[in-house]
Amino acid sequence: MLYNQKQIIELLLKNDAEIEALSNNYTTLMFAAYQGHSEIVKLLLQYGANAAFKNSSNQTALSLAKLQKVAGKTDQYNAIIEMLKQAGAV
Repeated sequence: MLYNQKQIIELLLKNDAEIEALSNNYTTLMFAAYQGHSEIVKLLLQYGANAAFKNSSNQTALSLAKLQKVAGKTDQYNAIIEMLKQAGAV
């Protein structure tokens, strides 16, 4: 999905890309959080991504990151979970 393409995402954001656009019911923030891309999560939050956004399945970026943490990838997701909580995710 994102394959850690921070520069491309930043270019799109600088050119007014829709930060909350959905693809397959997920925002870019949700994809980044689920896939463990902490630098992209940080970038999206800096550009105003809504950490509390819920999709039609009632999922948030935080809930998706927590799913991965439960799957045994704790170190990779702790920073993401903390960033999302600081940005208002519940």
